[in-house]
Amino acid sequence: MVLPMALFFDGISALDCYRAMNLAGASVGAPKRYAREFAASSPNLASLKSARESFPSLVSPRLLVSEQSKRCRIQGVKCRILGSPLPSESFVFLGDDVYACSPAFAFTRSAVELDFAELVLLGYEITGSYRLDSNSEQGFFSAPPLVSHSALVSVSSQGNLLGANKAENALRFVSSGSASPMETALAMLLSMPKAKGGYGLPSPQLNAAVEVPKGDWRVAYGRQFRCDLLWPTASLCVEYDSDMFHTGSQKIARVRGGEMPLRPLASWLSQPQRAR
Repeated sequence: MVLPMALFFDGISALDCYRAMNLAGASVGAPKRYAREFAASSPNLASLKSARESFPSLVSPRLLVSEQSKRCRIQGVKCRILGSPLPSESFVFLGDDVYACSPAFAFTRSAVELDFAELVLLGYEITGSYRLDSNSEQGFFSAPPLVSHSALVSVSSQGNLLGANKAENALRFVSSGSASPMETALAMLLSMPKAKGGYGLPSPQLNAAVEVPKGDWRVAYGRQFRCDLLWPTASLCVEYDSDMFHTGSQKIARVRGGEMPLRPLASWLSQPQRAR
């Protein structure tokens, strides 16, 4: 049975729902089209109050409806009309007649509100292993990626979607695999074009594994290590300098203190690495 009071969270609000679910340890379901449910949806104050019980952190909720007659006029709520065909994997069912734009669809929809740098930051977050959390001391927590870079590209390449062109352009500067906002900021600083405040370097691989030759395992304290930022063709890696947020702090200290020679490090980086 399709209930007309079902809610469909749009863009930024959808991603806020996923952050709340990740923080609670809940898994995010697979996206589907849910075209029939979306067409019937006509949200109201009662359905919104019910949804806020599950997602109390939502501020200024963004809702999505299929046509003008379905829009709700509730103070502090932005209710938008889609105005274009649905992508194939549009929404995720969150339970209790609540749906949200899929992570890939939400990213493209968020392009309407966010500036270019904010959109790139968002791309790093949802393809990385962390979620932002303003209530925590460090400002984020670890969580699995919400979506792959290729899935983001697939949806944003549909030029008939609002925000698609901006989202597609932003994804040119997003690298997946970031483990923290600090790694993201460093990657953006180094790889964003000079016209947008960066240094214009090629995009790095983030937290890529580097295999250590067997004869150097004792020197490297292990068989492999991960680089925050890696440019394999240039045999270059960059580590974010932080003991508070970095999982490899002891290894960093060894490099600083001279325990891990830098000459072997350069040779390991220059060797072909197995695909991972």
